[in-house]
Amino acid sequence: MTLHSLLGKVIQVNTLSMAQTGGKRQKSWVAKYAALPARIRPADARSVRQFGRDGQTVDHIVYVGGPSANNVANISISRGEQIVFGTRIFEVKAVRNPDELNRYLIVGCQEKKPK
Repeated sequence: MTLHSLLGKVIQVNTLSMAQTGGKRQKSWVAKYAALPARIRPADARSVRQFGRDGQTVDHIVYVGGPSANNVANISISRGEQIVFGTRIFEVKAVRNPDELNRYLIVGCQEKKPK
């Protein structure tokens, strides 16, 4: 079984955009990647400790396939961006590239509660 066979969900990654309209600055979320294969799971105690060392609080871990799984040159996900899966939104707290070969990313997230 390969890593990419475990990526059964499709996510969207959004980044914050600032636009100047009529003298006012407006923030909006825009799609950075529209359809990335991923795996989402609740954070276990080990993951909470690992990301906690970086000073981040996480409640979900998202595994995102690298370029070979996505047919793009490079995947770049940064802290402060959003991962969207259906109606659920996860705030990116930290990103790890464990083997530094860009085969996959481990993203520590905190799920945003609906308002």
